[in-house]
Formats: sequence, C-alpha cells, structure tokens
Amino acid sequence: MANSNKNVDLDDPLSLSDIEYKNLTGFTRTQHDRVLSYIPASALKTSINRSPRCAIACLLMKLRLALSNSVLASMLGIDNKRKVTDIIHSTSAALVKYFVLHYLGLAHINREEIIKKHTSSIATRLLTENRNPCILVPDGTYLYIQVQLSFYIGFATWIFSFHEQKIRNNQMQPKTFNLPKNRSLINDNDASILKHIMINNYDDILQWVEENDIMILDRGFRDSLGVLKSLGIDVAMPSFLGPKQNQSDVQDANNYRFVTILRWVVESVNARIKRFKWFNQVIPNSSLPSVQDFICIVAALLNCFHVSMVTPSPNDDETIRRMNYLRTQNNTLQIFLIDYNLTRNSIWNVIGIHNLVQRFPKLSMVDLRMITLGVYQMKRVRSYAEEHADSIDLTDPNLEFSIQSCTDTNAHDIIRIRFQSVHKKSTGIWFLGYERHQLETNQPPSSTNFANLHYCDSISDYEDSSDEDNDARYSYTR
Repeated sequence: MANSNKNVDLDDPLSLSDIEYKNLTGFTRTQHDRVLSYIPASALKTSINRSPRCAIACLLMKLRLALSNSVLASMLGIDNKRKVTDIIHSTSAALVKYFVLHYLGLAHINREEIIKKHTSSIATRLLTENRNPCILVPDGTYLYIQVQLSFYIGFATWIFSFHEQKIRNNQMQPKTFNLPKNRSLINDNDASILKHIMINNYDDILQWVEENDIMILDRGFRDSLGVLKSLGIDVAMPSFLGPKQNQSDVQDANNYRFVTILRWVVESVNARIKRFKWFNQVIPNSSLPSVQDFICIVAALLNCFHVSMVTPSPNDDETIRRMNYLRTQNNTLQIFLIDYNLTRNSIWNVIGIHNLVQRFPKLSMVDLRMITLGVYQMKRVRSYAEEHADSIDLTDPNLEFSIQSCTDTNAHDIIRIRFQSVHKKSTGIWFLGYERHQLETNQPPSSTNFANLHYCDSISDYEDSSDEDNDARYSYTR
C-alpha cells in the first residue's frame, strides 16, 4: 500500500496539472506513462513509501530541481531521507537496465535515421557535395565536482553529437562514449580522448561509421586528425593561423564560418542536459558513483521525448546561397583599413552611442538573422552586450556603451567596438541596430543605411580584424 500522506501526490491524476507535473519532473504525465511501460513490475514494486510512478518522479525531481533528499522526503511524504536515497538508487538501476538501452548509444539508432532525421539541409549542402554521409559533431561540456579525483567515471550521451568525459581542475567534462571506470583521463584532452575511442572501437563505433563520413571539430581536436583520416573519416575544422599571422585571410575566415554555423547543435545538447539542475551544481563526492547512471537516464529521456533540433527552415535556401556567394568575396572593409593605415589605436576615440556621425540603421530580427546567417549567435548576444555595457537595462537612454570612432578624414563614418566575446560583430549590430530601440515605436529599417551593412558580411565573428588591436570590430555606418 502506497503512502497517502503526501504534500505532492503524483499518483492522483487530478492532483497536479500537466504544467505542474512537467515543472516538477521535466516531463509530462503521458511521457511518464511511456517510461513506466518499459519497467516490469518486478523491477519497481509498490511499497508503503512509494509507487513505481512516485519512484521515477522522485528521481526526476532530484535531477530536475537539484533538491536535497530531505526536501524530497517532505514533499513526497516519505519518513526520512535515507529511504529517498534507496528509492533513487533502485529507480536509477531499473531505468538503466530497462529503459536507457532503447534510447542511448550507437545501437539504438541507425545511420539512415541520423542522416534523414537529424542532419540539416544546410549541413548536407555545405559539406557533402551531393554525397549522403553521416555528419557527426564531437564536443563536450563540464560538470563541476567538489575536489579533483584520480579516477574516471564513464558515461554516454549520444544525440547526433558525441560527448566524452574527463576530470580536470575540479571539472568533469561529459562526452558520449562509455570508457572503463579505471581509465584516468585527468591529463587527456579532447583529441586524445577521441583517438582512444576510435582506436579501441568503443561502442563498436568503427562498425557504425563509414568511409567519408564527416566529423565537424573545433581546434581542440587537431591532434586526432591523423587517426580520423587513416580511418577514412573526413574532417571539417577551422584552420590555424600561420607564423606571425594575427588574422586569418578572407578565405580561411569564410571557411571557418562554414564550420561554426553547424556546431551550434553541441551547445544545444549541453543546454538541454544542464536544464536538469543537478548537473549545473557542484556535485558532491558522495554522488560521483551515480553520475554515470544519471547522465545516461537524462540523455535517454531527452532522446526519447525531445523534438529534433534540426528542422527545415524557409530561409535555408537563401542562407546557403548567401554563404556560397560571400565565400568568394573580398573583405572590402579590411582592404580599406589596411590601405589607409587605419588600424592604429591612436586615431580612434571613444564616443557615446548618441554621437555617431551617421545614425546606425534600425534592424528587425529577420534582418539580423540574414546578416548573421543563423539564430545561435542571436541567443548569446544579450549576455555579451550586458557585459560590455555593465548593465542589464540595454534600453536605458543614458546607457554607457563604449564605441570608438575614427578621427581620420577618410574614415569618419567607420566605428569599432572592443568586445571580450567571440560573437563580436553580431553583438554590436544587435545592440546598435535592434535592442536599444525596443522601447521606441517600431519603424522599418532605413533602406539607404541598411544597404551599407553589406560590409559587415565580410568581417569574421571569430577572427581578429586588426593586426594591432585584437579586440576591436569595425562597422561602416555611411
């Protein structure tokens, strides 16, 4: 008989609305029913403390809200926190044994499904040259722990992107392959972990990938290129700067964009996991043995219930057309700055946003997405702008947003902004052209000024724009 003395009664279908149920557990009652259908009655038995539904909800509330076992005991009408601990352990074991294997790992999904349902048309058309390979995006995120340990806990999160895991400087970096628990990765980097996975054929990955499949990598994986190429795997990765080179040339910078526009899925995967607050806190050492099971359970649940991050957009064709066109264009503004020796710090003065020589054009979100060629950068610019302005009220008419104007007579209508973020161009354009106008009556952008923003297309968001000033970004306001 289940305990009826509960502050939160998850067994009563009328006690909680669907919204309340999802707020507590991260999933709807219907989704909860589906998870329960995988668990045999013998694996989670009804007791005086909880029913199978309550047991699963207890674990999900722990992960979703990062509640202490004492608080969970009070909410669910359980005598003490030790019983909550037992419920969490038995529930996680049942889910790992009967549910996780259906939605996690290379065996749970085939190549054809990845290609058809989890590969964007942009990625296919930009990278594959009319081929039909599987495109994979390896990367990871960090979980914070109390102290640095000398052992390794392996786990998997496999959602059309990889994750590995390492512990270093009190940070545990989750990535997608199960490794032996006695393998220490304290001194390993992304490249060495990926090489170890491929060479040792973890999760039978070599039987899953095929020749000419593509991995989209960041530069941290550079030392794994030899192994990947020897296995016949193609790699898309930003190039490196040459000797005495502070800035990529136009072609390399544009090729870099072809990689970064496709790597946003990694951040989205990590963000979905971190919505479960248990992973977004400092994890106590006593909980480390549970990390593997917990991350597997959450990853499997996300794979099972969350919609695909890759959905066709009406703007895909235009995005691909513009990227292919801009890929071959010269950086007109950069050439102008170099020809007139305008990268010297001495010819730039700090001004206020109301003292621009020319009014910066007002833009819509559609305009911004066409300029930045995507939505990922737009999701991050607010925090960068708030950091630059040292304020969260970006519509304040008295806001101090540092801008530099050129004093040279040949460039009085060019401005630059010194940011500490990777998406520097996007942040400046978003603030100057959109965000600071949000309290005003919406007006269409000036067609005359908007036409001059074509210069912004040729400035990389990720590479330095000046040999002498590595933190500045330039914009043409005429």
